[in-house]
Amino acid sequence: MLLGAGITLTLLRQPEPAPGPAPAPPPPETPGLSGREREVLELVAEGLTNRQIAERLFISPVTARNHVSRILTKLGLENRTQAATWLARQGAGNPPSASPGP
Repeated sequence: MLLGAGITLTLLRQPEPAPGPAPAPPPPETPGLSGREREVLELVAEGLTNRQIAERLFISPVTARNHVSRILTKLGLENRTQAATWLARQGAGNPPSASPGP
């Protein structure tokens, strides 16, 4: 059986792939933080304690505490709650700000 040229081309064409999920947005900018400090900041924002962060990242609790301290210093923040708020604001597309505002 012979098919017409138009039908043959239609059959040979590959269907376009269905659109997949949108690509993940890039991580919020964390100026001056190392990759490890960024990981620790994300875990702080999840509410993990230093001990839990240490277990998750296979580091000592003292190292986790030191990371948290350096993060707070680099971002000009006073506590873990401010760090979590800072990260949430970065992820929401707000302009970077080291100070948590009034």
